Amino acid sequence: MTYHPSTTNADASVQSAFALPSYISDIIARFDAAGYEVFCVGGCVRDMMRGVTPHDWDLCTSALPEQTLALFADKTCLTVGIKHGTVTVMWDKNPVEITTYRCESAYIGHRAPSSVTFTPSLREDCLRRDFTVNALAYHPTTGLRDFFGGADDLRAGILRCVGSPSERFDEDALRILRALRFSSVLDFDIETDTAAALHTCAPLLTYISGERILSEFRKMLIGVRAASLLCEFADIIAVFYPPLGACAGLQPQIETCFARCTTAETRLSALLCLCGCTDAAEVRSTVSRLPVERRFLDEVTALTINAANMPPVTRADMRRRMTAESVGHITDQLSLHASLFPAHTDDCNRATALCASVAASGDVTRISQLAVNGRDLAAEHMSGRAIGECLQMLLDAVIDDKVENTRDALLRYLKLR
Repeated sequence: MTYHPSTTNADASVQSAFALPSYISDIIARFDAAGYEVFCVGGCVRDMMRGVTPHDWDLCTSALPEQTLALFADKTCLTVGIKHGTVTVMWDKNPVEITTYRCESAYIGHRAPSSVTFTPSLREDCLRRDFTVNALAYHPTTGLRDFFGGADDLRAGILRCVGSPSERFDEDALRILRALRFSSVLDFDIETDTAAALHTCAPLLTYISGERILSEFRKMLIGVRAASLLCEFADIIAVFYPPLGACAGLQPQIETCFARCTTAETRLSALLCLCGCTDAAEVRSTVSRLPVERRFLDEVTALTINAANMPPVTRADMRRRMTAESVGHITDQLSLHASLFPAHTDDCNRATALCASVAASGDVTRISQLAVNGRDLAAEHMSGRAIGECLQMLLDAVIDDKVENTRDALLRYLKLR
């Protein structure tokens, strides 16, 4: 279908959804003046129709790459993607990818086409795209171009492949995880044939780099539909995280955990716990199958192996926890524990409030916060290892409210000890 402005009330409502930044309008105007076709395409069109401001803007055009370069000779243009027809134009410091209409040859390694062929047809260009909701094109004068029912799917909240799902996933196996990510983040149902092809094509993910898988998985994991997708497509997740294949059948427990755990770290930790993967070595071995950064690996490991620990009860207990752990980690640990052990929710809520109180009041939880330091102890004829041991003893005493954190009080306490 093709939408044009002012044809019907419904079409007018579609048209009103589009608000282009001035620099995009200026780029389009330049192509129009030169006699080339140009359209906003893909995710930016999908997001505008959903009432969401796009994060970036992609254009497609009938102009060949060298014609685009000539048209924007007064701008900085990046040509790193030019062999695939893409020129990135910098307009007022905004990077805009502009790609010539193209067809793609056979794919190599289930990831990328061996070559591309330029075409004068917008429809042929849209035919190569992954999902109907990403195959929408828009021009402010000629309106919305929708060759595959993407607008209807968008309104219905359905994710459907363009053409044959098996062919789309065989071409580029990363689309398997993109489907799960879009479904999770956009809260879309996956169309029946597309869902079936996801299961069939899951083994193709072994051809995809860990970096690409990790990027899509993290986004999917924090989406609103993550819990149901992890269960329905546990066979796909098990390709790169085998223990999580046990997610199938755990949807109620996962839903409960995800209601409280909202970060990628806490959600992955909850999944590992629910699937029985709680040994430190097993957790590290599992999580590091993808190229996660060391901080993420350490955080997930610590959360998972300590998930069953009871929350601190007293202020001194909380201070002691805070000597070794950040406020953010403690809060995440409490959220994880409450999600796994709902009977302890009240205890975790009280501990969360206590953590915030200790942090806000500036309670002493670090040696660096003591009113004395190594120089003060050296003046008391201490040296070497004894200084560190005494500072730790003083910190413990302050945490337990045995001594006030003033210089005189600490030195007196030290002499008595």
